[in-house]
Amino acid sequence: MVKAGEACRLCLRTLPLRNSHIIPEWLYRPLYDEIHRYRVLQAGKGDRKIFGQKGIRERMLCQSCETNLSVYEGYARGVLAGGVEIEIQKLEGGIAVCGLDYAKFKLFQLSVLWRAGVARNSFFSRVELGSHSETLRQMLRAGDPGAGGDYGCILVSVLAESQLVTDLITQPTSEVVNGWPMVRFLFGGHAWLFLLGQGNSHPFAKLFLDTTGRLEIRQGGKAVEGYVRGLAKTFVLENGLA
Repeated sequence: MVKAGEACRLCLRTLPLRNSHIIPEWLYRPLYDEIHRYRVLQAGKGDRKIFGQKGIRERMLCQSCETNLSVYEGYARGVLAGGVEIEIQKLEGGIAVCGLDYAKFKLFQLSVLWRAGVARNSFFSRVELGSHSETLRQMLRAGDPGAGGDYGCILVSVLAESQLVTDLITQPTSEVVNGWPMVRFLFGGHAWLFLLGQGNSHPFAKLFLDTTGRLEIRQGGKAVEGYVRGLAKTFVLENGLA
């Protein structure tokens, strides 16, 4: 469904807009109940139940920009859900994923971060990008993933009983960890911790996706409730990266 008369937030052209997902719809599927609903949990909302049926969407992108970003989404889905050939190496405290298409996977990451930052839905109200929003928009518009340290993202697996917790999406938040501005997401069984800006000197830099297509994923704690509450700080302390 399209709506005319508004500017696409990516290309800035006034064109009919799609009802775009901010977090890709396929990541909501493990959350759906028997009548295809999922429950939204928002910070500060107490026990109030808010139900959705197609993932959180809003009119944001024109068809051309939606199609361009869907290429990165499709690739990421193949990596996370199967279908893309990758190599996995076991490491102490996690794994290394090798053979990734650096540009496609990095642009997927950046597209989620940028969309959350420009979204008007209250679920994304705690994501604050400031001037980084325009930088990210230009990178996505140009199909430029930047260098490995640019807006680097740390992935931490979230486990319960040794299984990835894929049926949980939490409200993303901006926070400062050891003086570094970051944005935290949780979806697809992983925490995604984005550094805002350039981070080659960041203590987490070795965990960013590098230009060779190698990505280390650390294993998170099993106590999901506590892990979600203080994910970034817990990760820093448990892995000795403070």
